[in-house]
Parts: sequence; structure tokens; C-alpha cells
Amino acid sequence: MSKTHKYQISIYGMLLGALALLISLFHFNYPLATKPPLEVSVAEKVSSIKNGILAGLKGQEPPVTEKRTIDIDNILNSATIGLAIVALVLAFIGGIRKENGWGVGGALFFGGGTLAFHAILFGAGLIFSIIILVAVLCFLFAFFPG
Repeated sequence: MSKTHKYQISIYGMLLGALALLISLFHFNYPLATKPPLEVSVAEKVSSIKNGILAGLKGQEPPVTEKRTIDIDNILNSATIGLAIVALVLAFIGGIRKENGWGVGGALFFGGGTLAFHAILFGAGLIFSIIILVAVLCFLFAFFPG
């Protein structure tokens, strides 16, 4: 069997990693699910709380309005992370089998790049959440000193 026709697992890892990275970048710029405005979400929560309180005061069982919808954005994020992990595992297997360095390196690059992209997004969200929390607390303590 010639070297060019050798079954290389790392090539599949590179393809899966590249697919995961492309899906992640596209999904970050163009999310699929449209979320309702904040006013609508708050109005629905307030209405359900009011109905629950009224039903409790009348001695009735509060109505259960649990709507479980499929969130395509979460499914897509989980799928891309899963593809990236599979790409890294295939790169590891290809490295053990001493396959072509380009295939193993490409699978490591694309799989690791996808996971790094998700980690950077998560870290940025966490940092901005902490900054907003600190700003709100500073605002509250500046106007309402203890």
C-alpha cells in the first residue's frame, strides 16, 4: 500500500474541526433563534406570578405554564464543541499512529481554535457581567449610602 493511500484519521479530524470552527463563527455573527424583547419576557413573568398569587389566595392550584421549547442556539453550540473535541481526539490518535504532521497539526489547530473561541466568548461574557454588577452596586451605594 502506498503512503498516499494510507487511511489517515487526522484528515477527518481536520475536516471536523474546520467544520466546527466555521459553524461557530457563522453562528456567532448570525444567531438562529430570535429572542423576544425584554419587555415581553418581563410581562409574561409578572403575569404568571400574578395568576399564581390569585390562584393561591382563592385556594386553587396555581396554573402551570411551563413552555419547553427547543433552543437551536444551545444545540448548535453544544454540537460545535462536541465536533471540536472529536477533532482533538482524532488528532491525538493520528499523532500516535505517526500520521502526516499537516493533518495532525490541522486537526489540533481547528479543534483547539474552536474550543478557544468558545472559551474567549465565555470569558468575555463573564468579565462584562462582573463589570456591570460592580457598576450597578457602585451606583446603588453612591445614591443610598448605608
